[in-house]
Amino acid sequence: MERKDAEIQHWQRIRGIDIDTQLRELFNNVTTQFRGVQREALRAIVEEGKRRVLVIMRTGDGKSLIFMLPARGSPQGTTIVVVPTTSLQQDLKKRCSKCFIKSAVWDSTRAPPFGAQIVIVIAESAVTKSFARFINIKHTRGQLDRIVIDECHTVLESTPKWRPDVLRLKELSDKSVQVVYLTATLPPSDEEEFNEAVGVLPSEMTSIRESTCRSNVAYSVMDYEKGELYDAIKQLVEEKKMQYPYL
Repeated sequence: MERKDAEIQHWQRIRGIDIDTQLRELFNNVTTQFRGVQREALRAIVEEGKRRVLVIMRTGDGKSLIFMLPARGSPQGTTIVVVPTTSLQQDLKKRCSKCFIKSAVWDSTRAPPFGAQIVIVIAESAVTKSFARFINIKHTRGQLDRIVIDECHTVLESTPKWRPDVLRLKELSDKSVQVVYLTATLPPSDEEEFNEAVGVLPSEMTSIRESTCRSNVAYSVMDYEKGELYDAIKQLVEEKKMQYPYL
């Protein structure tokens, strides 16, 4: 009964978050507006409480806001953010600090960060027994708001021989908690394979997608003779220095 009451209070707390107010307070600017599909994604996560949400957004369009904003609005709750590399852990922790969000990088050799609003963990650590105990404790207390899998397309890139633990992130879908998947690299043709890889039926997944085409990004091919690679690179660098003199 106590656990049921804690769960009810948990969802009441989440549903009570005003995403527009949190946005203005997060950036300390009353004119700040959501970009792209940020509002649609946050409505699905916060207001509608969808259990499985896949968000595909362009690089640089603010994917981290999707979990930082609701975490900021839920001081008593905890959001787990699974990232693919340790370098992303420190970068995300710095961004949380700038937004006055209590965060912690998971370290199994230290005491569990029970007071953190966002706990950042790499995929290999997210499937360990010690982290599972931490998740279960937070869930039992009604304090586990959601699990976020950042750069979730890496699940499709992993194999039984290369980063096999990433494939075990599928186990997180078995938790009776909201799971949010974020990426900029998942074409529509791969969505079915992705859903299968993370153990979610298509009917259970709320998919929110924006175009990931970047009109300001292009590539070209340079031809060069054998033995002229150094000169070709040097010429390219000089051309770019003239093209972007202020960088």
